[in-house]
Amino acid sequence: MKGRPAGGFLAAVGAGLALAIASSPAAADTRAVADGNDAPGRLDIRRATQGHAGSRTVTHSVTTSRRFASSFLQGENAFTFHFDTNARPARFERFVFVFWANGRLRAMVANRRGSIGAARVSRPNGRTVKVRVRKSQLDPAGYHWLVASFFPSGFDVAPNQRLAFHDLTPPRITRLSFPDPSTNASATLTFPVSFKLADASGIRSWVLQRRLAGTAWRPVARGRGTGVKTRQVTGVEGDDYLFRVRATDRAGNTRTSATRRVSVPLDDANVDLTDAFVGDSWQVAPGPGFLGAFHATGGPEDTFEYEFVGRYVAWIAAPTTSPMSATVNIDGAETLVDLSSFTGERVKVFEQGGLDPSSPHTITISSDVAGITVDGLVFR
Repeated sequence: MKGRPAGGFLAAVGAGLALAIASSPAAADTRAVADGNDAPGRLDIRRATQGHAGSRTVTHSVTTSRRFASSFLQGENAFTFHFDTNARPARFERFVFVFWANGRLRAMVANRRGSIGAARVSRPNGRTVKVRVRKSQLDPAGYHWLVASFFPSGFDVAPNQRLAFHDLTPPRITRLSFPDPSTNASATLTFPVSFKLADASGIRSWVLQRRLAGTAWRPVARGRGTGVKTRQVTGVEGDDYLFRVRATDRAGNTRTSATRRVSVPLDDANVDLTDAFVGDSWQVAPGPGFLGAFHATGGPEDTFEYEFVGRYVAWIAAPTTSPMSATVNIDGAETLVDLSSFTGERVKVFEQGGLDPSSPHTITISSDVAGITVDGLVFR
């Protein structure tokens, strides 16, 4: 090409190769593609690769069957990378042309009208050329591509059956569902968590992580593939967890989901709550309660009173269809709770946050009628 190619030549090459290569997109991203028809020619392509170089740059390389000097890439000898950036593979929108000019190896990014900027080019070894291109010059979301080599006896391309897909978009993590075990999701310390993963190139790996406040993230489940994922997770009574999902696609893009909180309650039978049940008429009622049972008042003289330190408190009870209410007192401030307004086997009938974590607080539950239930408490 003697220094620099003409825009018309690039357009003609792109149009010809678009017809020569199958237009169907690759089903999944690949890190390296083999040529599959290698010959002993100096610029016959053996393989091509793609990758990342930071958050703003992508890399592409081409490796030949034989060694060649950088100065060999002049005249009729050249490499061109061809990019379909608009998902319509009938033609290419971007090119990177690699050539020798003015005593050194150069790379130019072009569209069908001509040059739009330079790219960095290097020689990792005697058979390979590598270019670094800014994502903004291609498509930040991803694109299809191939590489071609030109020499006097013809040209070679890789991949030689269909365009390769370079996915630059991180996975999508949606439908995060992390229900507290104190609800109808579970009556035990084991509860379901679920989420949905989607990605154009497929999910290479995902990990479900959790941590307690002040501790490091730890994995609790791993897997791969797209779609809805559901796992059963076991917690510890009284612990307050943060959960998140990290997913990596086959192109190496990674996304971390938003965090979700799951607070495992203290069961009413926990030894820490033994002295909180004040009165002689409290009864333990077996049934669909958290961990298999709950406490119920036998008369108005029965109350629940417990001192704790934290920012938040919640009362889990077994709802009733009968008209029934209870009074919750937090440090002298009273709230009337209508238990008949709740449905389900277990539910948070009262919760309060925004408390001062530096001083102790007291929660008191009382009622003028019998049958008020305490199935568990959440403190955090």
